[in-house]
Amino acid sequence: MLFKKSQEVLTILVEKEKLTFCSWNVSNDKLMFNAVYQYKLEHEILDLVIFNYNKIENVIEDFLEQHKIQNPAVYISFDSSLLDECIFNFVQDTEDNINYEQISLDLQNQTYYRVGIKQVLLFQYQLLFMKLKLNLVKISSDIIILFNINKQNYYKESLTVGEFKNNIVNSINFDFEKYITNNDAIVDLDKLTLINSLGLFINE
Repeated sequence: MLFKKSQEVLTILVEKEKLTFCSWNVSNDKLMFNAVYQYKLEHEILDLVIFNYNKIENVIEDFLEQHKIQNPAVYISFDSSLLDECIFNFVQDTEDNINYEQISLDLQNQTYYRVGIKQVLLFQYQLLFMKLKLNLVKISSDIIILFNINKQNYYKESLTVGEFKNNIVNSINFDFEKYITNNDAIVDLDKLTLINSLGLFINE
C-alpha cells in the first residue's frame, strides 16, 4: 500500500441486486474504516448497465454527505459472474470493444482465467463519476481482486469457472487486522465484502 498522504477512499461493489459502499481513511499505510451502506437495486442498474444516472448519483451523494466524505478516491468492483469470463489453455480471440484482465493459473503459464469488461460499460461509470466530479481510480472484478490478495494457485485440471471461483473464496486467508486501526468498527461487515473492498486499493 503506497499512499504517501492522508486520503479518503470510497469502494463500490456492484452486484446483480445491490451496491455496497465502503468508506476508508488511509494515512501512512494505516487504515481506518468509516462506514458501510448497502443499497438494494430495483431497475437503476441491470446487469451492470446504468439505466438511471440521476438515482445512482443521488445515492452516492447522500452517502458522501451523510458521512462527511470529501473528494474520495473511488474504486469499483464488478461481480464477475455478470461479465464475460472463461478459463482457457490456448490462444483466445479478443474483441476490440472489451477490456480484458487475466491471471495465470499454473506455473507453466499454460492455463488462464480471463474476464472482460465492455468498454461501453467502463465509459458509463467513468461518465457517472465525471458528473459527480470524483476521481475514479480503478474498475476491476471481484475474482481478480480476491486472487491478487492471496496470490495462491487455486486451479486444478478440468475445473469449471464456478468451481475455480469457489476455491478462491473458500481459501481466503488475509490478515486484514494488521492494516486496520479500528477493528471494532468492522464487526458488522462480512469477511468477503471486507476483503473485496480492501483488495481494490490495498496494493496500489
